[in-house]
Amino acid sequence: MRSVRLFCLFLSVCSAPVHAATSDILFPTGGGSFSGAAGNIVFNGQQFVTPVVLNNGAIQITFLDTNAVAVSNISLSLTGSSPRLTLDGSDYLLAWLNTNGTSSELNCARVSGGVMGAVFHHRDQRGE
Repeated sequence: MRSVRLFCLFLSVCSAPVHAATSDILFPTGGGSFSGAAGNIVFNGQQFVTPVVLNNGAIQITFLDTNAVAVSNISLSLTGSSPRLTLDGSDYLLAWLNTNGTSSELNCARVSGGVMGAVFHHRDQRGE
């Protein structure tokens, strides 16, 4: 029951209005050090920000200038797929599928000041 409440909390946070522009698709145009498969993209008022899955499955957060050139990365020491990011001021909420177990698990964590907080887990009770 606790995991259901956490999942509902996560959904309410993701569906709450945010103060940043968001998009579900990012197409890298070349240049800079951008590599990997990008998730959605948000604009924090100065830079575009996107979670990226690298070839080895590692997830990082990449900051791009207004010309779509990668200017910095935050390595998060986690792996998975389908990352999504939302922004509320200076804090980000990152959600991703943890595909390291026998069944996929929805995880989310707050990222603030380049540091990832505690990870919340939600596993489908049906094992899906």
